[in-house]
Amino acid sequence: MLVILPLLAFLSVWLLLVNLDSQHAWRHAFLRAALVGGVWLVISTELLSLGHGITPLGLSLAWLLPGGVATGWLLRVGKRQKLLWYPDLAWLRRWPQALLTLLILTVLVVTALVAWLAPPNTFESLHYRMARVAHWAQGKSVAHFVTGIEIQNSYPPLAEFAFLHVYVLAGSDRLVNYVEWFVMVGCVLGTSLMAQLLGAGIAGQLIAALFTATLPNGIAQASSTMNEYVVTFWSMCAAVEFLFLLKSRGRVGDVIVAMSTAAGLALATKPIAAPYLLPLAIGTAIILVRRVKIGEYILLVAGALIICLTLNLGYLWRNMNTYHSLYSVKEVSVQANEMRNWKGLLSNLLRNAAMQASTPWKEVNYQLTRLVVGIHFKTGIDVNDPRTTAHGEFWVRPINTSDITSPNPLHAWLILLVFVLSILRGKTVGWERWSYQLLVLGSYVVFCYLFKWQIFGTRYLLPFFILYAPLVGTVLTTRWPAVNVVTGGVLLLTSLPWLFSLQNRPLVVTPATVPFSLLEAPREQFYFATFETGYAPYKRVAEKVRESGCQNVGLYLSGTSPEYVWWVLLGAPRSPIRIEWLMADASARYVDPDFSPCAIISDAGKADSLRGLPFAYSEGNISLYLKGGER
Repeated sequence: MLVILPLLAFLSVWLLLVNLDSQHAWRHAFLRAALVGGVWLVISTELLSLGHGITPLGLSLAWLLPGGVATGWLLRVGKRQKLLWYPDLAWLRRWPQALLTLLILTVLVVTALVAWLAPPNTFESLHYRMARVAHWAQGKSVAHFVTGIEIQNSYPPLAEFAFLHVYVLAGSDRLVNYVEWFVMVGCVLGTSLMAQLLGAGIAGQLIAALFTATLPNGIAQASSTMNEYVVTFWSMCAAVEFLFLLKSRGRVGDVIVAMSTAAGLALATKPIAAPYLLPLAIGTAIILVRRVKIGEYILLVAGALIICLTLNLGYLWRNMNTYHSLYSVKEVSVQANEMRNWKGLLSNLLRNAAMQASTPWKEVNYQLTRLVVGIHFKTGIDVNDPRTTAHGEFWVRPINTSDITSPNPLHAWLILLVFVLSILRGKTVGWERWSYQLLVLGSYVVFCYLFKWQIFGTRYLLPFFILYAPLVGTVLTTRWPAVNVVTGGVLLLTSLPWLFSLQNRPLVVTPATVPFSLLEAPREQFYFATFETGYAPYKRVAEKVRESGCQNVGLYLSGTSPEYVWWVLLGAPRSPIRIEWLMADASARYVDPDFSPCAIISDAGKADSLRGLPFAYSEGNISLYLKGGER
């Protein structure tokens, strides 16, 4: 199975880095190996794209190269050292640590099961994430293409690059969910390492890891093709390197290269990385001023900027060529906070915090809402002021298991508890922990300053929760093993609704989920879990296209259409069927004049004909136009 090649390449690089490190720091080596993989993902995708080489063969050769080099180097190291080093798991011999590890593995195993059973079915995945992957696979290139959903071209592409490699090598979308699952595992390891760097023992490291693993929104993300966990992972990698710099571990140059690589990969994934990276960048600049000479300082800063820019150069260049801007101007106007003063900042601070602190009790949520609305009234601004609000109206909603609106209530209250305990303990917390804690809290402030509040914004705070996890492990861990196990057990118990009953991908059906289980219903049905009409109308239209023998299918859809379902139902791009948009804005320049559709799928209403093709069939809001007429 070709899809195993990237994993083998990663494992070989990981083992190599572990054995090259005199301390055999296997968790740090895992993260560094992931950075190597991320860089190679960008390079190989961009280079293969130039020659339309994104094919199973092209991608296989691309991943055999780093895997082969690392394996050959590893064999030389093994021959010289006589024995290769592997992670030592001796600490599992103590029952409290073994039990906490078992709790973490429970989360990872159940989440992996959901990722296997469920197809990509979040709206964003169907709308543009997986749709852009399918277009790239069809064109064997990540070049811009004609589309009626322009963000398929303009959005940062790194997470979708990973989806693309898995999609092409596996020959389907069966394994694409594991990209987010893999980075969840990375965050679990990374936060435990960060807790160690902040002075936590084994128990504290495991609590930090369990805090990460049981984050409700993280669990929801980890079995999907969203990209919040990917950007969180790269941001966390940057934070790990910052702590190494803070602790004066490793060569400064190596740490800065790794940190800037992580930052570049994060920015190539999603713009929300910026507020989480900015405080780390400021902290790094302050540390470097104290440790290196001015000439070296300039070189390090210039090198970091060059690395970040290089990793983003491909998609930025394509955006400038197509849209004459580095990023979607329309999207910036929708998302960017327009009230950048203390009132706008306070509004977003309160609303984002309140959404995370939601409870199972309606009355408590109501009182939280009243409190936030009352503070807004006192400051003289509307709680839903369009200058600070992107989507939805503010009120504290009940706890839910959606992958786009799930809050992290228990974890939010634990963070508040850790902050209060840190203040009460004062200097005993230590300047390193306080420095890191202030930077993480600063990232939350910067996020609320830069971005508008929105109903879907709870998932954008996933990096904040992950970055805070090491502090939870260091502050909440006690000297009594039984208490630590109870803490871990409570974290796991409160995560069960998200583990087993995600709203659109449940293993166990509840009144708050779709009425069919992943263990019983056909996988295809879950593509349409959020569709009010179900999947029958789409399936019948796709069947009529296939029965007609048409191989050139045109799309005449709205900008909010779940396009990817047509790729699934028509078997494209693996089938002979070619799918192209017939309407576009700036990307209309990429229309292929030789493309002549013999079928057109439209959601723009029924007409006698469309683009010269007669009406053939209609169901719900979907109309089909076929060469030869009704069938």
